[in-house]
Amino acid sequence: MSGEEKFQIEPELTGVALGYTNKKLIADKIFPNVPVAQESFKHLVYKDILKSSIPETRIGDKGEANMMEFGSEKVTSSVENHSLKDMIPKTKIVSAAKQGTDIKAIMTMQLVNSLKTAREVDLSKKLSDVNNYLTGNTYNLGKDEKLGSDKSMAVDMIEEYKGKVLGGANTMVLSERAFSKLRRDKSVIKSLTLNKGVSESEISAMITFEAIKELFLFENIFIGQSKMNGAKKGQNASIKSCWEDDIILLNIDPLATTDYGITYGYSAVYKDYTVGTYFDEDKGLEGCEIIRPYASYIDLICCPACGALLKGVV
Repeated sequence: MSGEEKFQIEPELTGVALGYTNKKLIADKIFPNVPVAQESFKHLVYKDILKSSIPETRIGDKGEANMMEFGSEKVTSSVENHSLKDMIPKTKIVSAAKQGTDIKAIMTMQLVNSLKTAREVDLSKKLSDVNNYLTGNTYNLGKDEKLGSDKSMAVDMIEEYKGKVLGGANTMVLSERAFSKLRRDKSVIKSLTLNKGVSESEISAMITFEAIKELFLFENIFIGQSKMNGAKKGQNASIKSCWEDDIILLNIDPLATTDYGITYGYSAVYKDYTVGTYFDEDKGLEGCEIIRPYASYIDLICCPACGALLKGVV
């Protein structure tokens, strides 16, 4: 019997995988999880929502209410399968156990972290792609417009594009470097002095997270702090941010499902993180335990009108 045929789900390691978090990873926070019952499923997309008009709501004593039209259509999508594996020599498992260390749990967390980091990169690419937004809802900043420049109009620009988002943006996503520039931007500092009625000397040169959140009235600000090795195989390591230097403005409805709600996007999840193992007696001196976590999901963009993108802000 082959190792793959002996593959078994490990409830304890699955619990480790589901409980694992890395505070620097923000993809799970941006796109809420929406369970789906099958690998292939139908869901709503809103391509022509701006063409929808407000229907007549008045109704007579014996009249019939008008049907609300949202400009949506049902489309079919399928989840994508994601998995990684690694092996631990039996001798190391036994040795670690004697020292009170669960090396299989440690390996599980490392693998899940790699899986989630890969998802972080994928979602970052989607959110930084101008093709995933309504025409007119993206803007590429010129040299003199970038955050921190003397001519920066960051506050006006963010407010303008926040207003372009259908329903208004309640979420801002940006890289750690972009946030560092934003919190020191002169237009942001000036706006705070006007709002609070104080002089610039009374405002810190490094604006706090909460002050920026309050200034723009965002429900959520997510800062991408995760890093990755951007070098190709065989090249020297090149550590870079998983997130591009953009400002992403989104209207996210955490209650939206495949059938209801208008939101920029969510993660349709068929199988949440699960961990299986099998023993390969042909590996190593006394065999190796193979650890393989996996998940089935897809990150969907459902309503491009619910987002705006400011590119190259740094």
